[in-house]
Amino acid sequence: MAFILFYDPCMLLTVKVFPGAPKTAFKRFANGILYISVAAAPQKGKANGELVRFLAEKLKVSANDIKIVSGGAGRLKRVKLPIPENILAERLCRT
Repeated sequence: MAFILFYDPCMLLTVKVFPGAPKTAFKRFANGILYISVAAAPQKGKANGELVRFLAEKLKVSANDIKIVSGGAGRLKRVKLPIPENILAERLCRT
């Protein structure tokens, strides 16, 4: 008899993006939403690409492992991150 354990350290994060900002930066975290200003235009996926690049850099994960699962064409997005919530909080506090 074999047992398979599934351990998924991923989490979904709600992010509100403000494209066209002078620089990409965290703004605040409130009511379960992470607010991020993005220094890219909201055209042809540029702002989404910058969001993923910024999160990957700040959270020290691969950009290929970050997925925008909903809200790709809007400002409010659900982003799947390859780290558990406690690690996310720790890394956000360091930035």
